[in-house]
This record gives sequence, structure tokens and C-alpha cells, in this order.
Amino acid sequence: MNYKDLYTLAENVIEKPYIHRYWENKLNTEDNINWTSFYSSIYQCNAYHCNKSKLYTWKITDSPNCLACKCIEDYDHFFLSCRKIYSFWQSIRNARCFCGISENLRQMRYIFLGNKIPEYNHVNLLIYVISYSIYKSYFVRERGLKECNIFSSA
Repeated sequence: MNYKDLYTLAENVIEKPYIHRYWENKLNTEDNINWTSFYSSIYQCNAYHCNKSKLYTWKITDSPNCLACKCIEDYDHFFLSCRKIYSFWQSIRNARCFCGISENLRQMRYIFLGNKIPEYNHVNLLIYVISYSIYKSYFVRERGLKECNIFSSA
């Protein structure tokens, strides 16, 4: 076998990593995800954290449940459905409608991938601010420092 044959064989045998298939299914996207950009955006916005469900699986925490509502804390719960962020999402909905943004930003694919249309970079900035605000308020609340109002500047 020469190198070309070996490369062709490897190209046909190697399949994409499980985690890529997982996120494509989770985000309900058939698009070709630019994984380099995906990982870069995660680190920029600090949105990708280990939720309690993962920490419980890894035996780092005693429970997979959200402290606020006792539901399993997975990514959907953390970013979209926790009762502690319901009013925040309502305010975001009102603000986006006021600004003329028609997309419903309350979707995992927007939180993790952003909007792929270049003219919507302002929407991506808003998505990063939303996800970072949720992430930051969670850790303030989780550490018991104080009840965190996402809208407060203090």
C-alpha cells in the first residue's frame, strides 16, 4: 500500500466524532457546522459549561437537578426552560420584537451556533450577551452569593 491508498482508506473509514453527531441532532441542524468556529464561539461567550446532569454523570456533584426548580439540569433547561430565567426570556422577546428582529432566539441552535447570516452580526452579539448573562447569573446564584437580577448592572 502506498500513502495515497492509505489516505483514501482512512478517509473512508474515519467517521465524524460522536460529539459532532450529538450536537447536530441536539441543535436540529443538517447544516455543515464549522466546528472550529463553533468551539471558538463557545470560548468567547463562556456559554458552554458543565451542567449538573454532566457533573452528576461524572460523579462530581450529588444531584443532576437544578437548584431552582428541581428539574434535570441539561443544556435545554439551563439556557431555555428554567423558571429562574423565564421573565428574562420574556423581556428578550419583547426587546427583539421592538427592534424588528423576527427570529425566535430562544433556541439551542442560536445559543450555540449564532445566526449564520452576516448581516445579522448584531443578532449574534445579542445572543452572546443573552447566553453570557444567563451563565453569569447562574454562577452568582449557584455559589449562594446573592439572588441575581439579570437586568441589574450591579
